[in-house]
Amino acid sequence: MMESILAQVSSILNPGKNFKVKNPAQGNDGSLVMACLQVIPADCSRLKGLDLLQQSLVHHWLTYLQLHLAHCTSLQEFLGKLQYVNKELSNRDYLCGFSLTVADLLFFLLLQPFVTTWTYHQKERLCNISRWYNCVQSCGYFDNAKKQPIKFSRSLLYLDDTINIV
Repeated sequence: MMESILAQVSSILNPGKNFKVKNPAQGNDGSLVMACLQVIPADCSRLKGLDLLQQSLVHHWLTYLQLHLAHCTSLQEFLGKLQYVNKELSNRDYLCGFSLTVADLLFFLLLQPFVTTWTYHQKERLCNISRWYNCVQSCGYFDNAKKQPIKFSRSLLYLDDTINIV
């Protein structure tokens, strides 16, 4: 699954070029992280991170996506792992701070099939991921997101399902 997502990132960043992983992943050794960094062209090197801290965060998130999110055995487990991401996004715009990185692109592509099926209530429960997703889908890298953007409500009407209306 991560290989196909990585190929999508490569085609977005390198239009017209075929993607090949130089060191195919053998299990969970993180080689897909390195492969992901290899597909970034020189003119998009900012996507690797602007400084050492951001580069470290890129590596952390790529590893998290590969080892934790991509290998969930159930939807409930996946949603549980998303709670961690939601918490981490509470004080920043993107996964690695305040600028878009390849980790955001990869996470967006991994999350896209799920977000398209979420109700407004589910989007509000993961409000930081929803805010982040809305921002990334409008960044200009995703043609299909431009054609059919996923709508997000700005109302907290559906957030608390314990409210009783009398």
